Amino acid sequence: MLLTLLLACQDYDVAVLDRTDAFTQDPADKVDILLVVDNSASMMPYQNKLSQHFSAFIQYFVEANTDYHIGVTSTTLGEPLPPGTYDCTVPQFWPVPEDGELAGPLIIAPGTPNAELRFEQLVQLGTCGSGAEAGMAGALAALTERVEDGSNAGFLRDDAPLSIIFVSDEQDSSLLSPIGYAQQFQDLKRKVGRDSFVASALVSTTEAAIGCDDPNFPPNVGSRYMELAELTGGVIGDICSSDFEPIVQQLGLAASSLENTFYLSQDPNAGTLEVRIDEEEPIPCDAGIWYYDRVPGADGDEQPAIVFYDETLPPPSATISVYYEYGGGAVEDFCP
Repeated sequence: MLLTLLLACQDYDVAVLDRTDAFTQDPADKVDILLVVDNSASMMPYQNKLSQHFSAFIQYFVEANTDYHIGVTSTTLGEPLPPGTYDCTVPQFWPVPEDGELAGPLIIAPGTPNAELRFEQLVQLGTCGSGAEAGMAGALAALTERVEDGSNAGFLRDDAPLSIIFVSDEQDSSLLSPIGYAQQFQDLKRKVGRDSFVASALVSTTEAAIGCDDPNFPPNVGSRYMELAELTGGVIGDICSSDFEPIVQQLGLAASSLENTFYLSQDPNAGTLEVRIDEEEPIPCDAGIWYYDRVPGADGDEQPAIVFYDETLPPPSATISVYYEYGGGAVEDFCP
């Protein structure tokens, strides 16, 4: 039997699937920010550096026209150091807020006169507080007991997201676990939504403490603060950094709810990515405004994302449109 193989030519179109993902830059209208600043004996240089960056901290609130409340409390609960310890004198105890009370007491808000100077004064709490730093417990007291007794009246608003920023060169010694405190802080925001709370940490992130300011007081890793920040999607910064400004900007960005990362719905052919803001002309991939990367999402798995540089964030209410053809999502194929 003769088998004949017939080769047939067939005309057909190859369909290249494509997609457009659209996002809106939708920051919070208002936000309450509590800074919990360690006021133990080793903290003077870090308080000084923090005090110099108010403008960097509120940059994104100003851009988003956010109604912010900023309050400052300490990590001291109970009795501070006795007079004479580390040369502390009685007059030096005046900056120590008691058990979660706001320093000042003052809430910094849009329109506060001399806000930059007031911020500088508030975060420099001195170094005569307790050496058993209890930042998480102090924050909870500030937002519950001190609100209930009127000491911190007006700070915490029912309809505002909450951001807590811990600044310390020591480990937290509060009684509950970080997840226990996370649940209590989230419960305070149940009217807004349990995801309307974020904690961030400016702490020592490694044992080496390279670059820290005072060799006589080597810091301890703030792993509990770091765990709370990781649980709530906050920022972790290294207090031993020589330059606080980029860290403070990141802390402000996290508190402002402005987004710099937009997750794509599918893996793209990275060479076809096209990004527009408010349907203007496409922004070139090499313009220094955005880039493509694979970034850990809420579940920890890497996902394809468009990331904007902090200094070029889409403005509030902007629409970000991302066109692409489907592909393997390889980062190395970006911006050919």
